[in-house]
Amino acid sequence: MATTATRPRILIADDDFVVRGALAATFGGDFEIDEAASGEECLRRIEARPPALVVLDIEMPGMDGYAACRQIRTRHSMPVIFLSAHDTLDERLEAFASGGDDFVSKPFDGEEFRHKVSRLIDRHLQLAEIRREQESLQEFTAQLLQDIGRKDVLFSFMRQNMHCTDYEVLADSLLRATDEYAIRCHVQVRYGGGAVTQTPSGPASPLETSVFEQCASLGPEFRFGRRMILNCGDVSVIVLQLPEDASTAERLQERLSVLTESAAAIAETIHIRKESASRAEALQAASAFSSAAVEELRDKYRAQQADTHVFLQRLIDDVESQYVHLGMTERQEEVMSATVRHRAEEILKLFEANEGFEAQFAAILTSLQPRSSASGNTVWLF
Repeated sequence: MATTATRPRILIADDDFVVRGALAATFGGDFEIDEAASGEECLRRIEARPPALVVLDIEMPGMDGYAACRQIRTRHSMPVIFLSAHDTLDERLEAFASGGDDFVSKPFDGEEFRHKVSRLIDRHLQLAEIRREQESLQEFTAQLLQDIGRKDVLFSFMRQNMHCTDYEVLADSLLRATDEYAIRCHVQVRYGGGAVTQTPSGPASPLETSVFEQCASLGPEFRFGRRMILNCGDVSVIVLQLPEDASTAERLQERLSVLTESAAAIAETIHIRKESASRAEALQAASAFSSAAVEELRDKYRAQQADTHVFLQRLIDDVESQYVHLGMTERQEEVMSATVRHRAEEILKLFEANEGFEAQFAAILTSLQPRSSASGNTVWLF
C-alpha cells in the first residue's frame, strides 16, 4: 500500500457528513482524504493545499457545487467529479459547463467510483507531463531559433567585412553585431599607432578608452561579476552585463568569443593589406623614379651621339681649313685629311657598336611600367 507521503490527496466537499464518511471509507485505502462541508470551505482548502482531485456535491447551502467549480477553474486544473442525487440531463450539462470532468449519481458504486477517481488522476498527471514536455520543447525550439539567429549574426558579420579595409568600419560593424545579441558592449580595434574604440553612444570617452588599455592584457577571457572582457589579437570586447541565467550567459560567451576571434582575423587582414599597399606605393614611386632616370640617361646618350657627330665634323673642317697656312703639299694635305677622317670614323664606330643600348633602354622602361588589373580595381595581395 502506498504511504501517506506518496498517496494522492482527494478533497471531498459535501454538506452531509455521512456521505463524506462513506466516501472517505471508499477511498481511504489508496488515497489521502481531506473534507469540506461547503463550497466556501472547499475553495479555502484548495487554496491552502491543492488536492489531486475534488469530489464536489452539487446541492450545498451557500455556494453550490456549480459555483464552486467555476471558481476552482479560474486558478486550478485538477479533476473535479460532481456528486448528485439527481441524475438529470440538465444537471449533467450544467456540471460540464461549469468545468467538471465527470458525474456520479447517488447512491454510487464504490468500486466504480474508485476506478473513475484513479483514471482521472492518472490522466491529469499524464496531461501535466505532456504540457511540461510541450513547454520544454517550445523552450528548446525558441532557443534553437535564437542560436540559429546568433549564428546568422556571425555569418553576416564575416560576409560584410570580408573585404573591409578600414579599422573604424570594422569597429562599427563589430558593435552592431554585438547589439544583435541584445546586450550592451564596448569594442576596440587596435592598430599601429592608434585604436578605434566604439560604444553604443558613439566614440568612447578618454576614461572608457583607458579601461581597454588596462583590460587588453588580462588574457582571452576575464569575468568580473556579470561583466566580461574578451581579448583576441588587436580586438577587445567588453560586455557590460551578461544574462543572469548561467546557461544563456555561457552560450552568449561562446558566440562572442568566436565573433571577437573573427574580428581579430579581419583586423590582421586589414593590417596586411595596408602594409602591402604601402609597399606597393613605395615600389611604384621607386619605379617612377627609375623610369625617369633611365629616360634621362637615354636622352643624354642620344644627345651625346649627335653632338659627337657634329664635333668630329667640325674638327675635320677646322683642320682642313688650316692647310693654307701650314704650307703643306697637296699630298701631305690628303694624308692628314685621311688620317683625321679615319680616326673620326673609328670614334663613330664606337657608337654604332653600342646600338643595342636603345633596345636595352626600351626593355628597362617597359619593365618599370606599373601594371594594373584589367578592371582597373585595386588588386590585393591578401
